[in-house]
Amino acid sequence: MAWNTANCRNHRIFDDRTGLASARNERPFLLQTYRRDMGGGNFVVMKEAAAPISVAGRHWGGLRLAFRF
Repeated sequence: MAWNTANCRNHRIFDDRTGLASARNERPFLLQTYRRDMGGGNFVVMKEAAAPISVAGRHWGGLRLAFRF
């Protein structure tokens, strides 16, 4: 389970505060810093840039690009 938490991002619902802020953002971009759970009690500090996705003038969600130093 710890390996999946750290390495598998597909089929997951990101309903935490950071994920919802990214999905709901309609400004040109959103920058966030947060702790990512890596499983087994390990966390890393992540930085994220998110931009909204619009199709035919309708907000469909956001593109999230995360990185760490």
